[in-house]
Amino acid sequence: MASSRFVVSALIVLVLSTAVGCSDPCISSCEELKTCPDADQTVDCEDSCAVSTELAELFECQDILDVATQCEADAEDICTAHETCAPYIAAYTACTEARCEQEPSLCGD
Repeated sequence: MASSRFVVSALIVLVLSTAVGCSDPCISSCEELKTCPDADQTVDCEDSCAVSTELAELFECQDILDVATQCEADAEDICTAHETCAPYIAAYTACTEARCEQEPSLCGD
């Protein structure tokens, strides 16, 4: 179970770190994040955001993800948005971990 939580947590970080384009705050933030030092330029923001949405819906954590994504999109400095939005990211992580506890099959157990 612990390894599944690590995988889920890693996915959350990836999804939120690749979350800014157009009217979708996730895609917009993702694209903007690519301008930060040491950012992964190879991330496909549309695919990453689509996966993010699918996972949030599967884990029934979409509302919490929306708040975290909007926080990052609204951050004064996208390069420090993870620190600024840490409480919302932690809430999303807690939501997904709780769902793994309730339904281990969602997390590969």
